[in-house]
Amino acid sequence: MNGLWINAVGMAGPVGLYSAAALAAMRAGLTQFELDDEIDFSISKSSYLEPGASRAQRTLALMEIAFAEMLRALVELGLTSIPLVLALPSPEEHGRTIQAQASKALSRMSAENGAPPIDVSNRGGVVAGRAGTMHALSLARELLDGDKVPFVLVGAMDSLVDSVTVEQFDRAGLLLSPESPDGRIPGEAAVFLLVSNEHRSARAQILALDHLQHPESFAAYLHGQASAHARGLTELFARLSRGLDGRVEGVFSGQPHGEFWGREFSYAYLRNAPFMPEPLYHRDVGAELGDVGAAAGAVAILQAMDELNPSPRLYLAPRETALVYAVSDRGDFGGCVLRRVSR
Repeated sequence: MNGLWINAVGMAGPVGLYSAAALAAMRAGLTQFELDDEIDFSISKSSYLEPGASRAQRTLALMEIAFAEMLRALVELGLTSIPLVLALPSPEEHGRTIQAQASKALSRMSAENGAPPIDVSNRGGVVAGRAGTMHALSLARELLDGDKVPFVLVGAMDSLVDSVTVEQFDRAGLLLSPESPDGRIPGEAAVFLLVSNEHRSARAQILALDHLQHPESFAAYLHGQASAHARGLTELFARLSRGLDGRVEGVFSGQPHGEFWGREFSYAYLRNAPFMPEPLYHRDVGAELGDVGAAAGAVAILQAMDELNPSPRLYLAPRETALVYAVSDRGDFGGCVLRRVSR
């Protein structure tokens, strides 16, 4: 598979309300802040996110901020409409609620800013947890190839930091704590990717894209009895490597930071060693933003793009290729290989 290009991006998260700011903060390792009454400083509070906001409210607010960054690129396209595919939060009932509200909000924002109307009549959205972005990109590819549309907008968003979700994680023993060292830190983010079959103005090329289901991989994990075997991840990496020459130069994971996920990657890495970076370079979303749910795969893609074309001010050598992957708790796997586009 070739010819799928990422032409524009938008992102919002707790460490930045547009992609450049968020990625710079993540690159710098900014993961928290502290208020000190003895230091004179100014602070700007976001009016979008109140502390008591529900999961849906937080998800939709972040979505609107990320979409605002995308609007300029959409206006410049001059299209009569643009298809939208969403990677939705789980469970499915919650995801469909988000989809209905998101469609209305994005249509309103498009109309107010002179952007093409959002078309959600085709495909709509997918619910595949952290792997949802790769599933959504596959649907976008079908629209580009089958329906002959010039561009497709892919969105991924989720928030797991509301009080109800955090309490659910706590009851399930999934929160990071002294008693649960393999637990996770809840996070939130929203990302949009504008994709096409055209190289013009592209920021990265998707060389390979695949997804699969291997639910038996995680049946025991959800009950705290998992022993990693990485069969699903091993198969995903093998599929992505077919037809590609040489090694990728970096690996970017959408997974939470934890021992189980580390073992899963280690086994799959060793079984696909000729495809992997040497020396190994691995970066995961969970260590920088926590578990961002359905947004994980999209955030990992932006992390990879940031290193494929780093700012000249950083004096960093760009990576030419990157492997990106994400896995849901129920065994949905998704991944892609990105290639640098000179700018």
